[in-house]
Amino acid sequence: MKILKFGGKSLSNGDGINKVVAIIANKINHGEKIAVVVSARGNATDELEEILGVAAKNGNYKALLETFKTEQKGDYPDVDLSEEFEALDKLFEGVSLIGDYSNKIKDQILSKGELLSAKLLSAILIKNSINARFTDSRELIKTDSKFGDAQPLEQVSKKNVVQYFKLHSDTVNIITGFIGSNNNNDATTLGRNGSNYTASLIANYLDAEELQNYTHVDGIYTANPELVPDAKKIDRLSFNEANEIANFGATILHAKTIIPLLEKNIPLRILNTFNHENQGTLITSKSNKEGIKTLSVLENVALVN
Repeated sequence: MKILKFGGKSLSNGDGINKVVAIIANKINHGEKIAVVVSARGNATDELEEILGVAAKNGNYKALLETFKTEQKGDYPDVDLSEEFEALDKLFEGVSLIGDYSNKIKDQILSKGELLSAKLLSAILIKNSINARFTDSRELIKTDSKFGDAQPLEQVSKKNVVQYFKLHSDTVNIITGFIGSNNNNDATTLGRNGSNYTASLIANYLDAEELQNYTHVDGIYTANPELVPDAKKIDRLSFNEANEIANFGATILHAKTIIPLLEKNIPLRILNTFNHENQGTLITSKSNKEGIKTLSVLENVALVN
């Protein structure tokens, strides 16, 4: 089985979500066994956080929330997302009345981005005659209660994932990234890079043959292409090299994402949703050549000696 992970820009309205559907359909038509992990669509997490800030100051959050709902429905107004929208209405109303919120409330609100994303994608795939199933990772990934940066409870989470996939092996499971739940079933979020972390945990638990991380870039480059126009794409990296890059500012990778893959020696491929022909960057336990691979930059850091 391969695990596919799609980032927020890949799932954005229009070309993005259409490309995602095409990639999944193509893999199914070629007989590949896949599961899909999704981020929130577009900038949904940032938008929810912004609305939360406005509501806490007793501002006019309702107009922002209506715009958010319209964006999330996109070109699919008939898909039923009412459960998440109603929950957001109540949560924001409560925050507005009190004028404050806890990390627990914030996690409940931010979790809706991934839930909306997975529900919408599942519905679109079913419309396209693909046997897809919405999968709520709050029921699978159990965590501690450190809201905002929860740590997964490995044994129970693994058991849940393995059992779930045994029961639902005949479908394409569309899994919410970034979120889990504690022992009281309160929603928790896994912190920075959380959706990638979910994908690598599920790859680990299921002994996947590869994790394919679909983003809006062709792979990892010799330098940041936004800063260095003639940067070249790197075809192969080792996990150790990827870990070094992650520690020195490469936002596409994060050390905690790499560790579950390294444990089981599962290759990670960074791919571009918008460029089907590209083979991306493959990250494995072995490096393909010696020497400097890439330069990474940490901005706004001062070293005091």
